[in-house]
Amino acid sequence: GLSGGDDFNVHLWNFDERRIVAELPGHTLPVTGVALTRVADLGLSCSGDQTVRVWDLRNQKPLHALAGHAD
Repeated sequence: GLSGGDDFNVHLWNFDERRIVAELPGHTLPVTGVALTRVADLGLSCSGDQTVRVWDLRNQKPLHALAGHAD
């Protein structure tokens, strides 16, 4: 699973073990939303920094940062 918050990171969770597996840095303001895709182990996050980020969750790496979003 995914979560985000005031620490500017996206957190990748192992819900069975109830622990954070990885912190994915990249945002420069709090993370306001996260989503998982059903395809290819991708995650999405959005932030007050006006970016949407696409994450490779298997490798715990950023794939894309889409900038310029106002809302």
